[in-house]
Amino acid sequence: MSTNNDDARWYRCCRQQRQHCQSSAVRYWSLQLLYVLLLVAIISTLYLNWSDVFNNSLHLNVTRPEPTVVLAGVSVVPTTRHSSLAIYTASSRATTWSTAAVSNVTGTSRSPSTTSDTPYVDNYVSFPSEFALRHGLGNQMFDLAAVVYVAELTGRQPALLNVSYRMELEEVFDLRIERFGNPCPCYFFEENAKRSLAYDPRVEKLANGGIPAEDARDKSIFLFGYFQSWKYTLNVERRLRSHFTFLPAIRQFVDKFLADSRPSGWLGGYERVAVHVRRGDVLTTNNVKFGRTTPDKRYFAHAMRYFVDRYERIQFIVASNDIRWCRRKLSYFATTLRHRVNVTFLTTRSPGSDFAVLASCEHVIMSTGTYGWWAAWLVRGITVYYADWPEKGSELAKKFKRGDFFPPNWIGMT
Repeated sequence: MSTNNDDARWYRCCRQQRQHCQSSAVRYWSLQLLYVLLLVAIISTLYLNWSDVFNNSLHLNVTRPEPTVVLAGVSVVPTTRHSSLAIYTASSRATTWSTAAVSNVTGTSRSPSTTSDTPYVDNYVSFPSEFALRHGLGNQMFDLAAVVYVAELTGRQPALLNVSYRMELEEVFDLRIERFGNPCPCYFFEENAKRSLAYDPRVEKLANGGIPAEDARDKSIFLFGYFQSWKYTLNVERRLRSHFTFLPAIRQFVDKFLADSRPSGWLGGYERVAVHVRRGDVLTTNNVKFGRTTPDKRYFAHAMRYFVDRYERIQFIVASNDIRWCRRKLSYFATTLRHRVNVTFLTTRSPGSDFAVLASCEHVIMSTGTYGWWAAWLVRGITVYYADWPEKGSELAKKFKRGDFFPPNWIGMT
C-alpha cells in the first residue's frame, strides 16, 4: 500500500497513460482510414482489370493457369495474375484475412477464422508498468493477479507493455507472459480508491454486461489501482502460479541456501517456518500516522510458540530489513529448546532471493505488508498474520476490509 503522496503519483500516471492512449488512438484510426481508402482504390482497379480479362477471355476463349505464391511461413491461395489483392493464411495461427498486395503482408492474429481488411488486434488486460515500478514486489504481484483475474473473466489475454526497463517482478519470476506495444484502443478501469485493500466487485461487470462491458468491447483493459485482495486469485490460482515461477538462478540460490542451512544432524522430519519481520520504513512518522503498524517481540514469540507446540522439530528462517533486531529478539527458542528448534537468519539483503527462500518453506509467520502476504500465498501451508494491522480508525484502516485482504484460513494473532 502507499501513502497519500503515492496516490497523487498514481493519478498522474493514470492521466499520462490516458493521454498516451488517446494520441495513439488518433494514429490508429487515421491508419484505418488510410487502409479503407487504399482498399477502395484497389477494388476499383480490380474491377476494371477483371472486366478486361473477362472480355478478352470471351474473345480468345483461352483459360490461363492461376499461379500459387508461397512465402516463408505463409501460404497464399491462387489468384489471377492481374490481381493485387490476395487472401492468405498464416499457417502458424490458422487465421485468414485480406490485405492489399502480398509483398506488404504483416501482422498475426489470435482469433481463429477472422476475416477483415486489416490484421486483427488482440485484446489484452494489463496494468501501467510505470505505476508498478514505483512499488515493491508484493504490490506488483497483486497487480498481476488482478490482470490474470480480469483476463479470465473477460476472455482476454494477460499481458505487459513493452518497456525499456525491468520491473522487480521480472527480476524474480519467469513470468511467461505476452508483451505488446500499442495498447489502443483501450478501456481504463480504476478501482475504488477508498477501498484499495479490499475486493472491488465492479470488475465483474466487465464480463456480465452493462455499461462497463459495452464500453470495453473490442478493447484492451488497463487496470489502475492496488487490487489487494485474495479474491483476485479465485479461479485463476493454477494459471497465476505458472506466472510466479522463480527464475533458474533464484531457484538455484534457494536450493543451495536450504542445503547449507540444514541444522546439524537433522537429516529430515522437521518443518521449515518462514518468519518475515518488516520494520524500518513502516516505523517512520508518516507511515505510523497513516495507520501502519509493526509487530513487537510478543507477537513473534506467540506465533513461534504455536509451531513449537505443534511440531517436534522446527527450523525458523527469518528475513527482515532489520536483521539485527531479529537476532536480539527472536533467538529465545533456539537457546532454550536447542535440541528441537533452530533459528536461521537470512543476511543476503536481496529482496528477490529472500522472498524465494520464504516462499520455499512449509509455513509462514507474517508481520505486515504485501511481501510476506505473497510468500504465504505461495507456500500454501499454515499462515499466521499480525491481527493489529492496520491501526484502528486510521486512513489506512478505511481502505481495508479484513475478510477481503486475508484469506479465511489464515490465523490472526497479536
